[in-house]
Amino acid sequence: MPAIRPDALRAGFGLSLIPRPYVEDDLKSGRLQRVLSDWETVETTLYAIYPSRQHVAPKIRAFLDFLAETFSRP
Repeated sequence: MPAIRPDALRAGFGLSLIPRPYVEDDLKSGRLQRVLSDWETVETTLYAIYPSRQHVAPKIRAFLDFLAETFSRP
C-alpha cells in the first residue's frame, strides 16, 4: 500500500478524505482547511495483531502505545 501523501492537497489540487493524523499540523498551521465539517465517514476500527499478551517485547509495547495515542479519538 502506498504511503499517504497530502502533497497534492498542499498544492491546492482539490479535496480529499484523508486521516486527520496525516494533516493535523497542516490544519493547525492553516495550510489546509477542513471543509464539509458537518459530514463524517463511518468509523473504522484499527486492530494490532501480535503473538501473545504475555511477554510483549518493549518495541512492540512502544508501537502499540504509539498506535493507541495516534489513532484514538479525542
